[in-house]
Amino acid sequence: MFLILASVTVAFLFGLWILRRSVLGNTDNGKIRPSIAIDYEKFKATKQEIEAVEKQIQEKGIWADRKEWKLMCEIYSKIEPVQFENKTRYKVNVKSEIEVTVTAYSIERAITFKNIFESLHPTLYHGLGWAGWYSKAEIEEKQKNSETRYRTS
Repeated sequence: MFLILASVTVAFLFGLWILRRSVLGNTDNGKIRPSIAIDYEKFKATKQEIEAVEKQIQEKGIWADRKEWKLMCEIYSKIEPVQFENKTRYKVNVKSEIEVTVTAYSIERAITFKNIFESLHPTLYHGLGWAGWYSKAEIEEKQKNSETRYRTS
């Protein structure tokens, strides 16, 4: 019985090790490499953005925005102050087909992450397609097969 339990434990730990290496990409002693290159300068908060967010938070208690990035596809964003360990932090929520929420240290950081998350969904859509639909490669394969099927000699 002990031998079976030990074998199952070793197999489970080996499976976790494989998962860690394949999914997280941790093949080099714990150093995590970013899989997406991001130009952070492109997303930095401008002085005008910071002032606009501060003003709306002072007036309404929350900053909110809605953008249409594709016909009938909108991204909703909001930044609101929250108390965390007796300090003011800023909760960022960006929602489209996906929803991302983080808590930022400052308004400037909140706007930077809002900008990144607002660009993430359209970028994924244009690169991969909708998450709930076929991949672009599958669609192209289906189109190619249907063209071949209906071609006359």
